[in-house]
Amino acid sequence: FFRVCAENKVGLGPTIETKTPILAIDPVERPGEPENFHVADIGKTFVLLNWRRPDYDGGSPNLSYHVERRLKDSDEWERLHKGSIKDTSFMADRCIENQTYQFRVQTKNEGGESNWVKTDYIIVKQEMQKPVLDLKLSGVLTVKAGDTIRIEATLRGKPQPDVVWVKDKDAIDLGRSPRAKIETTTDTSKLTVIKAKRDNSGKYVITATNPAGSFTAYATVNVLDVPSEVRNLKISAIASDRCR
Repeated sequence: FFRVCAENKVGLGPTIETKTPILAIDPVERPGEPENFHVADIGKTFVLLNWRRPDYDGGSPNLSYHVERRLKDSDEWERLHKGSIKDTSFMADRCIENQTYQFRVQTKNEGGESNWVKTDYIIVKQEMQKPVLDLKLSGVLTVKAGDTIRIEATLRGKPQPDVVWVKDKDAIDLGRSPRAKIETTTDTSKLTVIKAKRDNSGKYVITATNPAGSFTAYATVNVLDVPSEVRNLKISAIASDRCR
């Protein structure tokens, strides 16, 4: 509460008090605009949008965002979510393939809303990128019998490529081998073969395929083991100091 009175040479006059309490806090202003607003990925019916928090939060760390879109040649913006969102990434789905859109984002806090930041006009369609593989292997991979064979390749391509691992010319899918395990993500593919044997030596072939094309990479593996037992041991001649 606050109160005030007037004063002159005679003395103080009557005081007047505020009727309601006032919370003493720093004022909150409108936040800055989101930084680095850009399209991170485009699919057949979606656009992935990313941005950074603004440098200026207006005096409040409690920031949220609004994301909207509109069709080209339209003046009407469509809010893409209920309320506001906290994340600095948003998947704008349910887009119409081959249609052109523009997207915008603004920051919000208790002090108000920032100006909008917009993308360029974007055609929503499936991007086509031929697969590319990069094996993380230099030269021949040599392991001892009983050890684990590990081969990894980085993977790129749009749409997401299908990956197949085979060995030598057999063209047998290694995914069916009980000692082999294949793990493929959006950006890597790994082959693991446990308890390696001599017959695991050879050329390993990885092929990535999508509608844009295919890419094949090769890795050579050499498994070392102790010699096998000697066969057909026979003595053909005996002397006092030697045998044959």
